[in-house]
Amino acid sequence: MPLLSIIIPVYNGASFLDDCLRSVLSQHFQDIEVICINDGSTDETPNLLRHWQQKDGRIVIIDQENQGLSTSRNKGLEIVKGEYVTFVDADDMVCEDIYTTSIETMEYHQLDAYLFGFKTIPDNKVHLTGFTTDKLLTPQELFSSCSHIQSKNSLCFCWRFVFRASILESNHLIFDERIKIGEDMVFNIDAIFHCRRIMVSDAPKYIYRKNNAESLMTTPFKKELEASFIHMYSTKKDQIVKYHLAEFSDYPSDLNKYIIMSYLPLMVKNLYADPSNPDIPSSLRRILSLDMARDAFSGVGFRNIFPSRKEYAFYLILRFKCISLAKHYYDKLYGNLRH
Repeated sequence: MPLLSIIIPVYNGASFLDDCLRSVLSQHFQDIEVICINDGSTDETPNLLRHWQQKDGRIVIIDQENQGLSTSRNKGLEIVKGEYVTFVDADDMVCEDIYTTSIETMEYHQLDAYLFGFKTIPDNKVHLTGFTTDKLLTPQELFSSCSHIQSKNSLCFCWRFVFRASILESNHLIFDERIKIGEDMVFNIDAIFHCRRIMVSDAPKYIYRKNNAESLMTTPFKKELEASFIHMYSTKKDQIVKYHLAEFSDYPSDLNKYIIMSYLPLMVKNLYADPSNPDIPSSLRRILSLDMARDAFSGVGFRNIFPSRKEYAFYLILRFKCISLAKHYYDKLYGNLRH
């Protein structure tokens, strides 16, 4: 039985898949299984996966119709054999000592979860975790050691973690397939609060490939964005209550700020970018009436948390639902996407 299971979802990943698998399979730490889920790829991904499987029998391939990232990861979680489990995205890479260091640390300290930093390419920027490092932590201690968990995405990306597989299996922890954007943090929070012993390292063990062409801010329209944000927020509210997060962390306040600074602007931008939406004012009123918006407006109040006066003015316009002014300021901030 392998000591570590590595889950790699792949959808049309032929451009970078060789680099990814080479970095994983050439690790000094060899006691692994690599579960690759081909999520209905239409490029050369299936052929590449089978080529690599012929070279290395530690690769397990699952083929499925295109169902998305969360479903793919859950398929992998169903069949893991390792004592520990982690994730890799098919367009990323890992450093050569990532699993040697992770597993040695986890076994020595009997950890349930290990969290590490990462770096991005092509800019080679190192991203620290923001948490207390190199110290045994409980979930409560982990959360209380960072005041910007949401706004700095400190718990984003499941590939920053190695988990004890039994923690996930015994508590039936899987990715919420209704959340298409931001599913990692929801999963990570649930997983963390089922752990007893956690340790963090700022060492950049993972290499994240920035793909600006597919970022939220540059994609013209995402059909699933609004529904995904609504469900994600509802789940995070439940987590705040379930794990008593407001009692020992700034996470609820930080979440409100992030909704105002990021989620709402993205939803408004997405609204204007929807070519099939003829009634922008009604749609904007609907967004501003969501629980997410009302809670965030109440939590932030009239504080100016913005870097510019224009952004603060736009916030006030949205807060008071001045729909007729929203289009004018939207164009000033983001450009006229709808004519």
